Amino acid sequence: MLSLENVSFSYKAAAEISNQRENSSSPPLAIKNVTLNVAYGEKVVFVGRNGAGKTTLMKILNRVIKPDAGKVQYFHGARVGTLMQHHVEDLKRLESHNLTALELLMKSISKEENSPKVLLANNGNSNGGTTSLETKVRVHLNKFGISGETAVSVPLGGLSGGQLVRVGLAWVTFPNPPPCAATG
Repeated sequence: MLSLENVSFSYKAAAEISNQRENSSSPPLAIKNVTLNVAYGEKVVFVGRNGAGKTTLMKILNRVIKPDAGKVQYFHGARVGTLMQHHVEDLKRLESHNLTALELLMKSISKEENSPKVLLANNGNSNGGTTSLETKVRVHLNKFGISGETAVSVPLGGLSGGQLVRVGLAWVTFPNPPPCAATG
Protein backbone atom coordinates (compact mmCIF):
# COMPACT_ATOMS: atom_id res chain seq x y z
CA MET A 1 0.00 0.00 0.00
CA LEU A 2 1.07 3.56 -0.56
CA SER A 3 -0.38 6.90 0.40
CA LEU A 4 -0.01 10.49 -0.81
CA GLU A 5 -1.41 13.34 1.24
CA ASN A 6 -1.67 16.88 -0.15
CA VAL A 7 1.37 16.40 -2.40
CA SER A 8 2.44 19.40 -4.50
CA PHE A 9 5.41 19.98 -6.79
CA SER A 10 6.70 22.77 -9.03
CA TYR A 11 9.59 22.80 -11.46
CA LYS A 12 11.38 25.79 -9.93
CA ALA A 13 14.27 26.06 -12.42
CA ALA A 14 11.96 26.20 -15.42
CA ALA A 15 9.64 28.52 -13.52
CA GLU A 16 12.47 30.96 -12.74
CA ILE A 17 13.20 31.40 -16.46
CA SER A 18 9.50 31.81 -17.19
CA ASN A 19 9.03 34.21 -14.28
CA GLN A 20 11.85 36.45 -15.49
CA ARG A 21 9.99 36.85 -18.76
CA GLU A 22 6.55 37.33 -17.19
CA ASN A 23 7.56 39.06 -13.92
CA SER A 24 5.48 36.50 -12.01
CA SER A 25 6.40 35.84 -8.39
CA SER A 26 5.35 32.22 -7.81
CA PRO A 27 6.26 29.15 -9.87
CA PRO A 28 3.34 27.24 -11.40
CA LEU A 29 2.56 23.95 -9.71
CA ALA A 30 2.96 20.83 -11.83
CA ILE A 31 0.73 19.02 -9.33
CA LYS A 32 -1.22 20.54 -6.47
CA ASN A 33 -2.62 18.94 -3.30
CA VAL A 34 -2.79 15.38 -4.65
CA THR A 35 -4.20 12.89 -2.16
CA LEU A 36 -4.25 9.22 -3.11
CA ASN A 37 -4.36 5.85 -1.37
CA VAL A 38 -3.51 2.64 -3.21
CA ALA A 39 -4.30 -0.61 -1.40
CA TYR A 40 -2.37 -3.83 -1.92
CA GLY A 41 -3.41 -5.53 -5.15
CA GLU A 42 -4.96 -2.43 -6.70
CA LYS A 43 -3.79 -1.34 -10.12
CA VAL A 44 -3.78 2.36 -10.98
CA VAL A 45 -3.39 4.07 -14.33
CA PHE A 46 -3.06 7.85 -14.64
CA VAL A 47 -4.82 9.35 -17.64
CA GLY A 48 -4.91 13.02 -18.61
CA ARG A 49 -4.02 15.63 -21.16
CA ASN A 50 -0.43 16.69 -21.87
CA GLY A 51 0.97 18.77 -19.04
CA ALA A 52 -1.55 17.52 -16.48
CA GLY A 53 1.19 16.18 -14.17
CA LYS A 54 1.07 12.41 -14.82
CA THR A 55 4.81 12.03 -15.37
CA THR A 56 5.62 14.33 -12.45
CA LEU A 57 3.40 12.25 -10.17
CA MET A 58 5.11 9.05 -11.34
CA LYS A 59 8.54 10.59 -10.71
CA ILE A 60 7.45 11.33 -7.14
CA LEU A 61 6.05 7.82 -6.68
CA ASN A 62 9.29 6.33 -8.07
CA ARG A 63 11.36 8.57 -5.74
CA VAL A 64 13.07 10.32 -8.66
CA ILE A 65 12.01 13.73 -7.33
CA LYS A 66 10.77 14.87 -3.92
CA PRO A 67 7.54 16.79 -3.49
CA ASP A 68 7.69 20.44 -2.40
CA ALA A 69 4.85 19.83 0.03
CA GLY A 70 2.81 16.95 1.36
CA LYS A 71 3.60 13.44 2.49
CA VAL A 72 4.32 10.20 0.59
CA GLN A 73 4.28 6.91 2.51
CA TYR A 74 5.13 3.39 1.34
CA PHE A 75 3.82 0.54 3.49
CA HIS A 76 4.89 -3.11 3.68
CA GLY A 77 7.68 -2.80 1.12
CA ALA A 78 5.43 -1.28 -1.53
CA ARG A 79 7.11 -0.55 -4.82
CA VAL A 80 5.94 1.29 -7.90
CA GLY A 81 6.31 -0.12 -11.40
CA THR A 82 6.35 2.22 -14.37
CA LEU A 83 5.76 1.30 -17.98
CA MET A 84 6.23 4.27 -20.28
CA GLN A 85 5.11 4.33 -23.90
CA HIS A 86 8.71 4.32 -25.15
CA HIS A 87 9.40 1.10 -23.18
CA VAL A 88 6.73 -0.66 -25.24
CA GLU A 89 8.15 0.81 -28.45
CA ASP A 90 11.61 -0.42 -27.41
CA LEU A 91 10.25 -3.95 -26.99
CA LYS A 92 9.03 -3.90 -30.56
CA ARG A 93 11.99 -2.28 -32.31
CA LEU A 94 15.12 -3.46 -30.47
CA GLU A 95 16.77 -6.86 -30.60
CA SER A 96 14.09 -8.13 -28.27
CA HIS A 97 11.75 -8.51 -31.27
CA ASN A 98 13.21 -12.00 -31.75
CA LEU A 99 12.31 -12.97 -28.19
CA THR A 100 8.99 -14.39 -27.08
CA ALA A 101 7.23 -12.99 -24.02
CA LEU A 102 8.38 -15.99 -21.99
CA GLU A 103 11.99 -15.55 -23.13
CA LEU A 104 11.91 -11.82 -22.35
CA LEU A 105 10.92 -12.38 -18.73
CA MET A 106 13.28 -15.34 -18.33
CA LYS A 107 16.16 -13.35 -19.88
CA SER A 108 15.58 -10.38 -17.58
CA ILE A 109 15.66 -12.75 -14.62
CA SER A 110 18.83 -14.57 -15.74
CA LYS A 111 20.69 -11.22 -15.74
CA GLU A 112 20.13 -11.04 -11.99
CA GLU A 113 20.33 -14.76 -11.14
CA ASN A 114 21.45 -14.19 -7.58
CA SER A 115 19.23 -11.22 -6.80
CA PRO A 116 16.94 -11.62 -3.77
CA LYS A 117 13.80 -11.42 -5.91
CA VAL A 118 15.00 -14.23 -8.19
CA LEU A 119 16.09 -16.41 -5.29
CA LEU A 120 12.63 -15.84 -3.82
CA ALA A 121 10.99 -16.81 -7.11
CA ASN A 122 13.20 -19.93 -7.20
CA ASN A 123 12.46 -20.81 -3.56
CA GLY A 124 16.02 -19.92 -2.58
CA ASN A 125 17.69 -22.12 -5.19
CA SER A 126 19.87 -20.17 -7.62
CA ASN A 127 21.07 -23.19 -9.63
CA GLY A 128 17.89 -25.20 -9.98
CA GLY A 129 14.21 -24.55 -10.12
CA THR A 130 14.24 -23.46 -13.78
CA THR A 131 11.07 -25.41 -14.49
CA SER A 132 9.40 -23.95 -11.43
CA LEU A 133 10.52 -20.46 -12.41
CA GLU A 134 9.33 -20.97 -16.00
CA THR A 135 5.96 -22.09 -14.66
CA LYS A 136 5.75 -18.97 -12.50
CA VAL A 137 6.58 -16.79 -15.52
CA ARG A 138 3.89 -18.54 -17.60
CA VAL A 139 1.30 -18.09 -14.85
CA HIS A 140 2.25 -14.42 -14.50
CA LEU A 141 2.00 -13.79 -18.26
CA ASN A 142 -1.38 -15.53 -18.27
CA LYS A 143 -2.66 -12.99 -15.71
CA PHE A 144 -2.10 -10.37 -18.41
CA GLY A 145 -3.79 -12.39 -21.16
CA ILE A 146 -0.57 -13.68 -22.73
CA SER A 147 -0.78 -17.47 -22.69
CA GLY A 148 -0.23 -20.67 -24.63
CA GLU A 149 1.48 -20.36 -28.00
CA THR A 150 1.42 -16.56 -27.81
CA ALA A 151 3.67 -16.63 -24.73
CA VAL A 152 6.11 -19.28 -25.94
CA SER A 153 6.21 -19.14 -29.75
CA VAL A 154 5.23 -15.69 -31.05
CA PRO A 155 8.17 -13.22 -31.19
CA LEU A 156 7.50 -9.82 -29.60
CA GLY A 157 7.72 -8.23 -33.05
CA GLY A 158 4.74 -10.34 -34.11
CA LEU A 159 2.47 -9.17 -31.29
CA SER A 160 -0.14 -6.44 -31.60
CA GLY A 161 0.33 -3.12 -29.81
CA GLY A 162 -2.14 -4.14 -27.10
CA GLN A 163 -0.39 -7.47 -26.57
CA LEU A 164 2.95 -5.67 -26.26
CA VAL A 165 1.51 -3.38 -23.59
CA ARG A 166 0.31 -6.46 -21.68
CA VAL A 167 3.76 -8.08 -21.99
CA GLY A 168 5.33 -4.83 -20.78
CA LEU A 169 3.02 -4.70 -17.76
CA ALA A 170 3.82 -8.34 -16.97
CA TRP A 171 7.53 -7.55 -17.31
CA VAL A 172 7.47 -4.53 -15.00
CA THR A 173 5.49 -6.41 -12.32
CA PHE A 174 7.36 -9.72 -12.25
CA PRO A 175 8.03 -11.42 -9.83
CA ASN A 176 6.75 -9.06 -7.13
CA PRO A 177 3.76 -7.11 -8.41
CA PRO A 178 3.84 -3.49 -7.25
CA PRO A 179 0.66 -1.84 -5.97
CA CYS A 180 0.82 0.77 -8.71
CA ALA A 181 1.84 0.51 -12.34
CA ALA A 182 1.46 3.28 -14.88
CA THR A 183 1.69 3.80 -18.57
CA GLY A 184 2.83 7.01 -20.15
